[in-house]
Amino acid sequence: DPTNWIETNEALVSPIGRSTSQIVGAFIYLFGGKIGTSYTDKIYKAPVSDPTNWSDTNITLPFPLVFSTSQKIGNDVYLFGGHSNSATDVIYKIPFAPMP
Repeated sequence: DPTNWIETNEALVSPIGRSTSQIVGAFIYLFGGKIGTSYTDKIYKAPVSDPTNWSDTNITLPFPLVFSTSQKIGNDVYLFGGHSNSATDVIYKIPFAPMP
């Protein structure tokens, strides 16, 4: 029932918006986004088995990025465009194995 949302009473590591996410292996990853008034290059993860248990991977994107879109293709994760100081047409790719 898409009209019956339930609050989990759990929270992300930090209030974050405008990030992109992907499931890779047993984890969900959030890439970049906006924390407060600043763009971030952080990558967060949570186990698919407990998507309310978020942690900082201590791994970062090449630069702070918001509004990017992402896709996992084979063993790679792609980030397409987005916004840093201005809109970007950059496509990033990383060979991706689940992070520790």
